[in-house]
Amino acid sequence: MVNKVLIARKPRSQTLSKSEIDMGRAVELLRKGGAIVNDPCLNCGGLQLKYKERHVCVNCGDLSTTEKAAQVSISDTLLDVRDLVLKKIGESTDHLSEESDPQKQIHLTELILKYLEILDKTRDSAYAEKTV
Repeated sequence: MVNKVLIARKPRSQTLSKSEIDMGRAVELLRKGGAIVNDPCLNCGGLQLKYKERHVCVNCGDLSTTEKAAQVSISDTLLDVRDLVLKKIGESTDHLSEESDPQKQIHLTELILKYLEILDKTRDSAYAEKTV
């Protein structure tokens, strides 16, 4: 006994929606050797495919080189690191003001100095990236 599967198709008179056309393009790029990219599109947050060293957004069709995507990722990462370090400096100074043990005060002070060094290094990196 053979089970048959019926597939419902749209009549030819109906036009394809934009999302169906976009999906068709994405499938075609994947068939040609494209790969799905982990990072979302920088413009719309949509799914990106990598094809011939370019990132192509399935939603908005934005084309970007992998170098552009890498630069944005680096600058975003630097900003995230700076934000985290600033938060940690605030937390450490709060702990330092409440600490009475001299050894723990020394430890917290050294930690704050390390955080300040990280801030300094990320500032220099962000500046160098903007001037390139």
